[in-house]
Amino acid sequence: GHARGTFIGDALARLHKYVGYNVIKANYMNNVGLQVAKLVTGYLLWYNGKRPKGKPDFWLWNIYVRFHEELKNNPELEKKAREILRKYELEHDKKISRVWNKLVRWCVKGFEETYKQLGIKFDVYFYESDYREKGKDIVYEALARNVAFRTEDGAVVAGLEKYGLPNCVMLRSDGTGLYLTSDLGLTVEKFKRYKLDKSLWVVSYQQSVYFKQLFKILELLGYKWYKNCYHCGFEHVNLPEGKMSSREGRAVLLDEVLAKLIEKAYDEVDKRNPKLPKYKKMSIAKKIAIGALKYAILRIHPNESITFDWDRMLMFEGNTCPYIQYAHTRCLGILKKARKFQYNFRPLKLDEKEKNLVKLLSEFNSTIIKAVEEFKPYYLANYLYELAVTFNDFYQSLPVIKEKNKQVKKFRLTLVKAVETTLKLGLKLLGIDVPRIM
Repeated sequence: GHARGTFIGDALARLHKYVGYNVIKANYMNNVGLQVAKLVTGYLLWYNGKRPKGKPDFWLWNIYVRFHEELKNNPELEKKAREILRKYELEHDKKISRVWNKLVRWCVKGFEETYKQLGIKFDVYFYESDYREKGKDIVYEALARNVAFRTEDGAVVAGLEKYGLPNCVMLRSDGTGLYLTSDLGLTVEKFKRYKLDKSLWVVSYQQSVYFKQLFKILELLGYKWYKNCYHCGFEHVNLPEGKMSSREGRAVLLDEVLAKLIEKAYDEVDKRNPKLPKYKKMSIAKKIAIGALKYAILRIHPNESITFDWDRMLMFEGNTCPYIQYAHTRCLGILKKARKFQYNFRPLKLDEKEKNLVKLLSEFNSTIIKAVEEFKPYYLANYLYELAVTFNDFYQSLPVIKEKNKQVKKFRLTLVKAVETTLKLGLKLLGIDVPRIM
């Protein structure tokens, strides 16, 4: 589920950089709050002093799941978690802080292993705990400027109903903050530090109201750059039986999906290229598998939810990345056979199949601009599939290497080179590598 936001964010960063923006790729870690407190509570109760076995984030997830299973029969665990949160955030308890920060480090280490395998890098990591106090200062400013009010139990609430939005809690009655508290602190800091033209939050559509509240509070506090804040939403990835839930242990792990895809891709590469060294087969298999995974998610419009299906995820035919990658390798094969040739950009006449290809190639830049303006890499993903289909239609209908007319042959080779360049660049902008052979 979290992979969808990661892949969309990475592609948006690449697309913005391509059109000329200086891009800062940021990963925001919610390392403070009740959910982390529940993890810390579970660790202290059942695993205190133990180190992770295997991949650390997966090991910690099992503790998180166990906490919620035990919670069903023992409601007191919720109180314990809230007490742990209070000690960490308000009392800065040294013992709790040591354990808390250790678990966060383990978790991030696990994430980074997955990011590395996927070819995803971040320029900066923001941690929610670093912005909680700055956020509280903004909450008190909101109180002073009548943007917020105190309830009878002492909680601070932003008064947004008059603007057509639900009121929202900015600070709990016990003085602890929420996501919103830290988000306010971080957002103000980001615009001040980096002089941003725009800031994009790639988070699920379920948080749409939350982001409207965040941006409205910033507007009411007089930050003129609130207009440059954008929520890039997307629907969830679900299981056939319904919504995934990490706390209930009902989720599909990205590492597991990746391992199965690599295994399947390796078998396919091995069948077609049995004489290749094992390390080369594995390198090709990883490019195919990672491409298949990213593309399977990016090709779906963000407004649409995705139902996870093992069979569909492992398909390499139809509207899939391996189909596009194969079209690219076919281009390379043709160009390799042709060796050196002179480009010909001025054919005397065009066949219908050539026209279709030229027209589609001319739409590459407008597709990129649309993807950037609407924050939807989906447009580029489906453009590349259409280009691969159109190229295969061209290739199967018209001779290239065997064309006898020299000028026509040069033009068709020029077209093949243009398609090869466009497919490679387009996939790179989606964070996908192309193997030279498949």
